[in-house]
Amino acid sequence: MRILLIFFVPLLFLSCIKKECQLPGGGYEFQVPISISPAKDTFAIGDTINVISIFSEEVFERKGCRKYHLPDFPFYPILEMDKIDSLPSVGRIEDFFDVIISSPDYRLRNFSNGEQYLIGQYSYEDNMYTLKYQLIAKAAGLYILRQGSDDVENPGQEFEGQCKNLRIDLFSFVNGGGDNNVDMLLDSPDPHFNDWTLIDPEERFHKMGGYCFYVR
Repeated sequence: MRILLIFFVPLLFLSCIKKECQLPGGGYEFQVPISISPAKDTFAIGDTINVISIFSEEVFERKGCRKYHLPDFPFYPILEMDKIDSLPSVGRIEDFFDVIISSPDYRLRNFSNGEQYLIGQYSYEDNMYTLKYQLIAKAAGLYILRQGSDDVENPGQEFEGQCKNLRIDLFSFVNGGGDNNVDMLLDSPDPHFNDWTLIDPEERFHKMGGYCFYVR
């Protein structure tokens, strides 16, 4: 009898959860559009790369295929930029690019391990989210840009109609879902990029807002 109770209690719990609270993978996956332009695979020193993310507070959730009203929501956008033609790779943005940030709540931060990130929040005004910055290339190399989310499970992230049993995740949708030069990862000597990332490129590259390119 005790074994039967152990078996049926989880089933009873699951049957009490609303259908919309049973998304695949146990979490929301909000789609955030990112534009990287010009969409080239090779840039010259002195070229400018524009990164722009603009979208309304009606945000598409990929797993449930519906939109949610997310006013003034903390998305925690973060840029990770690595030079990946060496082993180990180097995550020092200012060593390789001049950075011009147009969004007031986004900034460059230095971390104790020597790496640098752009981190902060979207600007939110008139029901729209905006993030803009430019990278001006100043050193040759192979690079990966990842415009993702720093803290997708922060307890302060709440919205109307939220299922508390579901975690919150983001999918950074770069340039309308193109391949974004993912095959260039094979040119890196770093196994984190030429092997591990390519085992599951959807989760480990595209979802994280990945974009690869050369500067020559």
